[in-house]
Parts: sequence; structure tokens; C-alpha cells
Amino acid sequence: MNYDDEVAKLREVIIDLIRSIINSADTTQQSVLVKKFGSLSVFFGRKMTLDNLMPLIIACFNKKDSNLRRDCIKGIPDICARVGA
Repeated sequence: MNYDDEVAKLREVIIDLIRSIINSADTTQQSVLVKKFGSLSVFFGRKMTLDNLMPLIIACFNKKDSNLRRDCIKGIPDICARVGA
């Protein structure tokens, strides 16, 4: 197995972990995670960020916690700067 295949597997594992956190009831973990979406977008790259991470951000907007929504809004400029607006 080569480097690219290993990184692709790692990205899939991490995106699955992120999905499980976003789908959980713990808004504290979700808030911490959302604050790192800009950095995660660098790790995932443009395509995977747009295909996988952006839908999760939208899912966070649907949560009732106003602090989580605020953190989502604050994180959008970081993601846009990394993947393009």
C-alpha cells in the first residue's frame, strides 16, 4: 500500500469520527470540533471538504444550541479561505 492510499484511509476514518460527534447529543464536543473545521479543511483538501465537511457544518446549523450555531458561523471564513469561496 502506498502513501496516498494510507492518507485516504485515514481521512475516511476521521470523517467517520466527525460524523459520529456531529450526530451525538454532546454539543460541547461538537462546538470544539466546529472550531477546528478550518484546520480540518486543510487536512481533507478542497474536494473532500466540500463533499463531506460542508454538509456536516449545515447539520450543525440545524442544532438548537445557539452557541454551536455561533461557532459554525465563526468557522465559515476559515473554511472559505482554504477551499475558496
